[in-house]
Amino acid sequence: VVFVDAWVLRDGETINDVLPDPLVAATKALASQSDDNTIVMPPELWAASMQDMSPFEQQQLAALEPRLVPAPAGWSDEPIRLDRFWASSIPSSYVFLAQDQAVPAEIYQAAAGRLDSPRTIEIDGSHLVMLTHPERLARALDAVIA
Repeated sequence: VVFVDAWVLRDGETINDVLPDPLVAATKALASQSDDNTIVMPPELWAASMQDMSPFEQQQLAALEPRLVPAPAGWSDEPIRLDRFWASSIPSSYVFLAQDQAVPAEIYQAAAGRLDSPRTIEIDGSHLVMLTHPERLARALDAVIA
């Protein structure tokens, strides 16, 4: 299993269990403002996620903004069942994104620290590297599983 700046949750945990309290409060507030308990990324947060990107990357992501859809709040507050993952000896790897501003880097470091001797690599890229530089991410995935 290869994680890319991702949560590594224990069986029964939620994403909100590993996020800083201010982020949890923000996502809960966004969900409570919707009619269907979904989280819509406000335009100012979308813009903030692009602040360290090149003008070309910003243009790419701006073109995607109209296609964004709300995320169900359950994505962050419902426990996940991973008992078989933790009971297995599946090899794992972790790709860190050097310019990811979505959550503090130490959260991703702690997530990778939960894995048993993962192979790791860090690449240049934002939280949305799979959209802005998919070839770079593909090379990293190849490298980390080689």
